[in-house]
Amino acid sequence: MIPDAQLQAHAVAALVAFAEVLPPALRGAWDRFQERAPITNAAPPGYFLHPLALPVLQLPAWVGEALARAGRPVPEARVRAAVCAAAFGYAHVRAQDDWLDEGRGDGAEVMLLSEALMVEHMAWLSAVTPMRGAFRKEVARRWRGYQEAMLVERAVHAGHRPLDAEAEAVLRGRSMPMLLPAAGLFYPAPSQGDKGAARYADARRPEASNLTEAPESVGAEGPERRTSERGRESWTDGGQCEAERGGPQDAARRAVRRSGPTEPGGRRGVVSGDDVASSTSTARPPSSLPTLVAALVDAHQLALDLGDADDDLAAGRASLALARLGDPPDRAALMRALYVEGGFDRILDEAIARLADARRAAIDLDLTGALDFIAAREARAQATRARVLGAFFAHIAKKG
Repeated sequence: MIPDAQLQAHAVAALVAFAEVLPPALRGAWDRFQERAPITNAAPPGYFLHPLALPVLQLPAWVGEALARAGRPVPEARVRAAVCAAAFGYAHVRAQDDWLDEGRGDGAEVMLLSEALMVEHMAWLSAVTPMRGAFRKEVARRWRGYQEAMLVERAVHAGHRPLDAEAEAVLRGRSMPMLLPAAGLFYPAPSQGDKGAARYADARRPEASNLTEAPESVGAEGPERRTSERGRESWTDGGQCEAERGGPQDAARRAVRRSGPTEPGGRRGVVSGDDVASSTSTARPPSSLPTLVAALVDAHQLALDLGDADDDLAAGRASLALARLGDPPDRAALMRALYVEGGFDRILDEAIARLADARRAAIDLDLTGALDFIAAREARAQATRARVLGAFFAHIAKKG
């Protein structure tokens, strides 16, 4: 198992190396992007390991561990390549999202920098598995889904279309490319002559496997947009998580060990060693992988939007939380919908239900690291409920 801090160190090292060879004007664009979103910050816990962050870097490592348990070990170099692909894909999205959603940065500069980041993302993906066949189609599908989602989100924020169920389904595509680096590990590794072979060889160098110290940079903002302090606290308060004290999480882990990853009909979700021996070219990621990512993304977005509801209302931004609350016209109506009419509980319960969906998918995939991640999110959500509602009723009692 590669420790999370080391995963982050690999990603940061690759991002720093990328920046160091940029020509002057593009390097200036990168430096300004870093001021807005310091993704190379590795001062503990680090940008990518912030308590509010999605498991962008961890997901490929979880899949690599599950494949090894299923008798299909993945060389650590491929996992490192997948982690780097994940980091550059995230940076590409973050640069564009900040500009499209909030107008942060110069539009032309963001466009050109994000293009350079996408080139690196694709290069690292090619070091995970050759960019052909079913995998190439999946890459195209997920990135087109992202592009469509960004345009739909723009229309929603401009008031040109409602944030209804149809739009919400499209908007989920913003984060679905997150699954691509992990999905690539289910396919064959690059071989001599493949375009990704040289990059894969770079990832196998001894110095690349000894990145135990992460370079530090100024800033400690986590990878979330428009996250108010109240929203940031929503996942970070709450003491000991279930994974530390036992409970449902332990039962879920025992179920994984007893039965292994399965799909409907009893098929193992992770391709077994026998499957690989019979035909590596037909290996495919199980359907539980996109199910897991979609559930984590939904829970993540609902929690962030719940924490940011006040700020989003003031800024005139559409959000899942405000839509769930009937788009209250002012702050008084928002507070009433949240705390008097039970909206806070309903939205938090929906987020927790999506975490339960994520747990089922993680069990299917035998991703024990994901089970720990999900348990921590659930524990923080429940602690947030107690803290926020307790403070609200204490305020009411004091006024009475």
